[in-house]
Amino acid sequence: MDDKAVKACLKEGGKKGQDCAGMATFGTHFFCVTIESAEGNMKLLEKVLEGMNVEVDEAAEDRKGGAGDLGKILFNANDQKLVILCHTPTVLKKKTTK
Repeated sequence: MDDKAVKACLKEGGKKGQDCAGMATFGTHFFCVTIESAEGNMKLLEKVLEGMNVEVDEAAEDRKGGAGDLGKILFNANDQKLVILCHTPTVLKKKTTK
């Protein structure tokens, strides 16, 4: 994987994680998120998820991540394929149906 692409995915994940964490304050705990930076690549989409789930560094100037406890379905596509990645934290599995 290209280091520049990985960095872009972690950055986008951090921002999207903060967006989701902010919405969770209103009671939403499951999100469908469109991702721009993963280039239709599952490994890059996993890096986005990693960026979303990182613990928030309260001392940092720019908050990133913080969505590890939220359910997410990430979508990304290029001209050839669509990649989808789902994440359901253990604490939310009881709220899902089988």
